[in-house]
Amino acid sequence: MRKNRWLQLGIILFIAVNLFLVLQDDEMKIDRISYVNDWSASFTADLKNEMYKPVVLSAANEEQIYFDRSKGIFQEFLVSEGDEVTEGTGLYTYRVENYYETEADFLQQIERVNGEIEALESAISQIENYAIPSNEFNPSSSVLITEEDIFVEIPESQLEAEFMKEQYLVEKEHELTAKNLELTSLENQLSELRSTGDMLTVESPYAGIIKHISTELAEPLIIIESVELQASGNLTEVERTEVKEGMPAVLQLEKSAVMLEGVVDSLAHSPASLEVDEESNYKFTATFTEGLEDEETDEDTDTNEDEETDEDTDTNEDKETDEDTETDVELLPGYHGTLMITLEESIGAVAIFENAFIDHGVWQMNNDGTLQRREIETGLFDDHQVEIINGLESGVNVAAGPVKQLRNGATFITPIQWRELNRGSLSPDRPEWKSFVSGILSR
Repeated sequence: MRKNRWLQLGIILFIAVNLFLVLQDDEMKIDRISYVNDWSASFTADLKNEMYKPVVLSAANEEQIYFDRSKGIFQEFLVSEGDEVTEGTGLYTYRVENYYETEADFLQQIERVNGEIEALESAISQIENYAIPSNEFNPSSSVLITEEDIFVEIPESQLEAEFMKEQYLVEKEHELTAKNLELTSLENQLSELRSTGDMLTVESPYAGIIKHISTELAEPLIIIESVELQASGNLTEVERTEVKEGMPAVLQLEKSAVMLEGVVDSLAHSPASLEVDEESNYKFTATFTEGLEDEETDEDTDTNEDEETDEDTDTNEDKETDEDTETDVELLPGYHGTLMITLEESIGAVAIFENAFIDHGVWQMNNDGTLQRREIETGLFDDHQVEIINGLESGVNVAAGPVKQLRNGATFITPIQWRELNRGSLSPDRPEWKSFVSGILSR
């Protein structure tokens, strides 16, 4: 019994002396051990800040066709509701009342359109032949091109100038195509007038689907909706301040694996209704450029080489398959879905998991087995991941807890990961060796 008492007294005395030494250690001479059981490494990732909005598909444009009763007497429609038409498709016929007046009007319109085509071709030729100066900061690198009502200014920045040049050419080529179609239509009607003497066919200047025909000859006579679709939805007042035109967007349709890539195309400047006691909603639209691969497409991707072989051996089968695929993913106005709008994104960003972001900083686990407090600058938060703008590199171990165990400069120990132990990891030359030995001795 006396030995047990001396043993208990010795243990109590040993604990008391150690506590006294720790409490008197104002200069931190006694080594502190931090036990870390939750840690991870910083990594690189593509982070996004997205907004999810319910949307419905609708035709991107609706064009209205009218009939000028002063030019003649309506005869018949050449199309029906639901028909798909292209530029130049005949829509309706009418009988002219004055042949010579109508012929002169066509000749005058043809002359006008020819002049507009020449002006567009001249402007396109000038901008194509214009060489962007290589000196970005030379004020004389600005240039003005005028062609009647066409006005272009090339900015000083070479990169911006190249972009604007390409944008200008695309726009003018589009206008030139439309004018050539208009000229062809006018020439066809003039030829028909001279052939029949009094009958004319009005051709469609647009491609799309015939949405409405007024059999009572009320205006508009015909409504054509475009084949291209857009997604429409509503934004709250706060959301309206966050969303900008041109932001990337991805549409996920309901009851379908189809996903479409696009951009926010338009934002309403006025709400649908003005109510004092209700929050305002602003309409927005998004247009789409191409579809994302769905699950079926992903499966097909795994066998691309086989598909290429099939194309070489049997092109007809591939065409039939493509037609079937298009039918399976046919999109129609009225389909509902969710639009994911990318408000911000950071590609290849250094990131950590959210639980390692403690009190506006991180606890770095150094290779020498010590903890180091580091202040960091953060960016996007995405799915429990935090972007590190400044203060930490990728591939660095950071401690997440227990928080009370984290002390700057302290030696840390972690639970032994038996599955990760091997002969190489237990080498005294490895930086982890000190932490391993400290952990064993602390036990």
